[in-house]
Amino acid sequence: MSDTLLEQETITEIIPFEEHENPAEHRTHIINPPNNLHIWLPGMSSRDIVDLARAKGIEVRALCGYVWVPKANPENYDACETCMKLAGELLAGAGE
Repeated sequence: MSDTLLEQETITEIIPFEEHENPAEHRTHIINPPNNLHIWLPGMSSRDIVDLARAKGIEVRALCGYVWVPKANPENYDACETCMKLAGELLAGAGE
């Protein structure tokens, strides 16, 4: 497996919190190119995918399955625990 297959890339969107909203909207998620082939072109990094998705209003899919259109700075949010767990498993499997 390629070392570049999984790149930590985190983007989420800011939405005013209401009790009925999905908590995934308020987390920093991890994406990787294989989950976003509808955007990916050869040579694109996760950052490139997120930048293009943000510019064109295209949805991306996180490792946890959450789908959204990137809009905001991910540094303002806690990491998605499911994405972090899955990323760890992928990275551990890549080392075999």
